[in-house]
Order: sequence, then C-alpha cells, then structure tokens
Amino acid sequence: MCACTTGDTWSMSFTVVIAAGTSPSPAAHMTTSGGLNVYAVPDSEGYLSSDQIACAHNPAVDDYPKLSVIVSQGYDLRMTDESALSDHLPTAVNGQRFIGLSARNSGFIATVEDQELGLANGHITVMHDDILIHDLKFNGRRTNAVKWDEGEIPNRSSAIYLRSGTKRCSMRNLYITSYTRHGIGMLGIGHRIDNVEIEECVADCLGFGSGAEATNATFDIVCTNVRLKTSFFRGAFEINDGVHDIVVNGFEVTGTFNGAITACSRAGEWKRGMALLKQMKASGVPPDVCTFNALLLGAQ
Repeated sequence: MCACTTGDTWSMSFTVVIAAGTSPSPAAHMTTSGGLNVYAVPDSEGYLSSDQIACAHNPAVDDYPKLSVIVSQGYDLRMTDESALSDHLPTAVNGQRFIGLSARNSGFIATVEDQELGLANGHITVMHDDILIHDLKFNGRRTNAVKWDEGEIPNRSSAIYLRSGTKRCSMRNLYITSYTRHGIGMLGIGHRIDNVEIEECVADCLGFGSGAEATNATFDIVCTNVRLKTSFFRGAFEINDGVHDIVVNGFEVTGTFNGAITACSRAGEWKRGMALLKQMKASGVPPDVCTFNALLLGAQ
C-alpha cells in the first residue's frame, strides 16, 4: 500500500493479494424496479436466500421480479419463507437448485386465487437437466370456483412442470396444494420423486407425459413415498400414451373420489358425479356418507 499527499488532499491506493487457490465469491447483481442496485453474496453452499434479496413473504406483494432476476443469472435459491409469485420461474442453468427450510413453511405461493400460468408452466418450470427441488411448499390458491368447461379446465397451472426433453430432475420433501391443473406435471427422462404430498388439485395430482408428446419421450420415472389426496374432476395419476417404465413405490391415495364428486356437484356437473360413483364402485372403493352427501349437493 502506498499513500501520498498534495497540499491538503489525500489519496490512497491499495493492492489486494489473493492467496493461491482462492478466489472471491461471485456476487449476484440485481437492479430493482425502482432502479436500486442490490448485491448479494451466496453462502458457503452456493445458495442465495430469499431474505437476502428482500422478498416480502406476503401473498399481496409479488416477489417474482426479484426472484426471476436472480434465477436468470443462474443462482441457486434457498427459500426462507413463502414468497409470492405472479408468474413461473424458468430454470435457466443446468443443475440449478431450489430448496427451502421445510416442506411446510418455506416455498412459493400464488399472488392471486385460481392463478393462470398456462398449460406447460408451473411455479417452477424445469427446462434443463439435473435440476434439484427439495424441501419446499407450493400453494396455488385454487378456490372452488374452478369449473369444468366442455372437457377443459379454464384456469390451468401446476406447482412444478417438467418440459419435454428434460432429464434427471430430483424432487424431494415437497408439499403441494391447491393448483388448477397438476401438482407435478412430468415430461422427460430419469426424474426422481421422494416423500411428496399433493392435495386439492383440479386435474391429476401427478401427470406423466402429454397427449401431444412423441412416443417414448417420457420414461424411467421413479416415485417413492408419495401421498396423493383430493384431486378434483380426474384422479391421482394421469399416464398418457407412449409413457413407459414408471415405478411407484410406497404410495397412498385418499379422498380422490369423494373430492371429485363434491367438485362436480359444486360445478353443476351432476351426471359426471354419478359417473364417478360408478367408477368408484368398479374400482373396489365403497361409497360412504360423504359420497352420498356430495351427490345430494349436486341435486339441490
């Protein structure tokens, strides 16, 4: 270091020497909508936390502009609370990681009820290989206002959507509730799901493949410890033509038929509710008091 003076004016110059084998941690740079520059340094594991970039953790305040900027720069995210999203978060870098503190208190929540993200999008839309999504809660804020319209669900979005051609996404310790399409919609190869609970979704809790996808484009999917609860209008699983080698170990399905019949009654689809009752009996699931109460709701 050297210092010099000219009259009353001082100036200083510094030389910083970095030891061999070390390098400074790269800092994320974000310009907010108000033009304020924000810098955040990842932790020792390479994660930026939602707190570091001042997410509001309030469903009425959209955190998408901040989170999307960080994701677009390739940083891994650690969610410390529920952050609100108005749009999907594209995963922009191979191997990107999204984790939370637990599947019950940190993750993503929709900014509005019955949010419309589009058929092929989720709050996390996986577009690359080797993505890791662990220990997160997803809340799509679906309401009972969602109706079936000539075979189509008007408001459609999933918690996680894996695009065609993606490979080896790891999803573990997730709680997903209240989405207007799937909890998880999966296209691609070699994905793994473990310890996931999904409930209150309109279409199937888990969707494999797509009717528009080429044969043999979705396969080698392994699901373990999966708990699938109420799914309105459809069922626990959707497996499209051309999908193969799907292994599901240790799964529990509860509430699907009663919940679907209730949803049909509320939407005025009484005949569809009766068809589900017939399917329920054919599947060996005995109707109960809740089943008949649901059917009576539609007859009123």
